[in-house]
Amino acid sequence: WHGVTGNGADVRLNYYTGEAFPAGVKVTATAFTGGTGTPEMADAVAAIGPEWFTDIIAPFTDTKSLNTLRDELLNRWGPLKMMEAQLWTAFRGTHGETGTFGETRNDWLISCIGTNLSPHPAWMWAASYGATAAYHLAIDPARPLQTLVLTGILPPARNVRWDMPERNLLLHDGIATHMVDAGDNVCIEREITMYRVNQYGDADVSYLDVQSPATLGRIRYIIKNRFSNRYPRHKLADDDVLDSLDAGQPVMTPKLCTAELLDICQTELLPAGLVENFSDYRDTLQVTRDSSDKNRLNFICHPNLVNQLRVLAGLIQFKL
Repeated sequence: WHGVTGNGADVRLNYYTGEAFPAGVKVTATAFTGGTGTPEMADAVAAIGPEWFTDIIAPFTDTKSLNTLRDELLNRWGPLKMMEAQLWTAFRGTHGETGTFGETRNDWLISCIGTNLSPHPAWMWAASYGATAAYHLAIDPARPLQTLVLTGILPPARNVRWDMPERNLLLHDGIATHMVDAGDNVCIEREITMYRVNQYGDADVSYLDVQSPATLGRIRYIIKNRFSNRYPRHKLADDDVLDSLDAGQPVMTPKLCTAELLDICQTELLPAGLVENFSDYRDTLQVTRDSSDKNRLNFICHPNLVNQLRVLAGLIQFKL
């Protein structure tokens, strides 16, 4: 492989504490260079076709590759396909290089973890990060990923590891961060998307956490699944027919749809810990028949997504 990712392969000796060359032996390792080119992402997208993958892992962080994948993700997330997916990747480089890269992106469906100068290349980080995130978010899309170990990944050498202020700076650049625990395991510290600013360039945290799109996708799937299973061939009418219908008539109305959406929230979303504040959801829910297409039922809901426990702040005022 002569592509650009080959430049990220790491060659080093005496990585572990206590390792050293015998007296008189000296080795100089030169970083790999000269790798150029990336696969054509348009071909990869075409190969995926209509199959639904909720998570995609890619080691290529060049602009062309990420833009192609970003556009495909947005297309899949659209109202016609409803094939939610998130992309996981990794970037290898110094603190400055990593922050500079993060500032070139603004993607709410892409999460990139900074690897620093780890012995393992970015494609292995991307694979471990993406696999870990995909597995745990499939179980609970709203639960934080902090402290989860990235299996198979060696941490950067101690003398180049980023401290907390440095990692915090990267978070503001749209880069997810890692930490190294007492057992020298590489762990997810703060998983975020690459989304930083809105269309006006102002700071926007609405899609900061990877849990936000993951939870929204789960909510949409649950709603779609409920209606496609319970009402696959129903008729549509206004609420005034409810008192006149024969028992068992397969008719949907705005009032019945409202009741179903509220039931979904109470029996599926709330018990699963995906949303909160049911009263606001109920009071702001709107269901209407479309004014130009009488075969279409429209609804607007405002789920209040649960958040993640990231910080515990307290003040201990002691007495003697």
